[in-house]
Amino acid sequence: MAALAERCDFLVLTETRETVERKATLYQHHFRSHWYVSSFIDQFKGGIGILIKHSFAARFGIYRYEDLVRCWEVLIKGRLGRLRLQGREGCLDIYALYLDPASKSEQSVSILKLARSVDRRVHSLAAGDFNFVEGEFDRWRKDGSGWSLGADAHVAKLWRENVLSQGLREWEQPIHTCETAMVCSRIDRCYSSLHLSHVVTEDIFCHALERVPDISAHRPIEFEIRRRVQQSQLHQHIPDWVLKHPLFDAEFKGEVSFRGLDDCTTSTSGFERLSEFKQAAVAASRYVRRQCKLDHVTTTEGKLSVSVAFLRALHIGDYSLAEKLQNKYCRLRDVKARSGYWDDPAYQMLQDHVISLSHSNIHDRMQELRAARQNLPETVYAHRKDNILQSLRRLMPGSTGRIGAVRDDEKSNVVTDPVVLARS
Repeated sequence: MAALAERCDFLVLTETRETVERKATLYQHHFRSHWYVSSFIDQFKGGIGILIKHSFAARFGIYRYEDLVRCWEVLIKGRLGRLRLQGREGCLDIYALYLDPASKSEQSVSILKLARSVDRRVHSLAAGDFNFVEGEFDRWRKDGSGWSLGADAHVAKLWRENVLSQGLREWEQPIHTCETAMVCSRIDRCYSSLHLSHVVTEDIFCHALERVPDISAHRPIEFEIRRRVQQSQLHQHIPDWVLKHPLFDAEFKGEVSFRGLDDCTTSTSGFERLSEFKQAAVAASRYVRRQCKLDHVTTTEGKLSVSVAFLRALHIGDYSLAEKLQNKYCRLRDVKARSGYWDDPAYQMLQDHVISLSHSNIHDRMQELRAARQNLPETVYAHRKDNILQSLRRLMPGSTGRIGAVRDDEKSNVVTDPVVLARS
């Protein structure tokens, strides 16, 4: 989290379950460079917060913590808050959300409150854990029964009619952010009120990061917007993540050696050598970016995430995204990313493979828990272990359904095999 806070202007934190000790620990790591505003219910549920850099707040004329607190408004305690930033560089409303996971009626109340609070005159960003899926293909059931909007249908409709009508649009990324006993869901999202015309003049990015087990069971999402600047090849911007990538140093040194820049006896001027060094850095950054695009997932969790994202891309008809995901995991290449994929036997085999990955992922999480056991209280360890074992039990075919037999209309026979029933 420290590395994420260092490179981001602000972090939206959800389900903080805040206590005096936890808040003090957060300040201990970030008090020199960040301020923190929050709202919490108690140490067992809910809680939202925004960790913001001093330098970013200063762009809106905020130089003291007291001034930042005056900009923070709690709309619903522990569920919804707004940080209103206004200054010479513009206006920005940041909404932090953690909707009640146990009550659809409370989620509806939060959604209506957000809709009434959005000011269409300023740029609004809404980010957090929504605890519902908006789209039909945002939740994948591990038992092989496919996609499910389930009980979220009413809340999703309310969201579209009241919030999206205010001009907010999701900065979408395809990877699921939350994995439970039975489903993989995209419940952690980011929305912005920027007009679509900004896509022409700004670069907008949003992607899911790796899960950090010690902090959360959810994947964090990172989003960025920056003005697009036409630059010459010599003055190309190299992102910080490229400079910090393990491959960059070795590749840069190789480029320097290849160009003879490590030879100090040459008669070239200092400016010419500086230009050569810049070109070497640009070439090294291009290599790192190409390698990252071709990187294959190696962990079970990574394979499961990419496979579910691939299935989602097929179902929504985004075949270009599906082809990109095929480069991440070779097993996906067996399925043709085109219309009519559902008739391909490889597609059914892939669905079975996703179920198998779900089982393997649970085993990996158990190993992960055992490795961290000595650092966990016994009660916490027992609770997490019970959750993992419950996940494994619920993944057994037929363990969650009450239907014991289904008639196959094509073959006119009765099917009782639990595996086949799970697909029906």
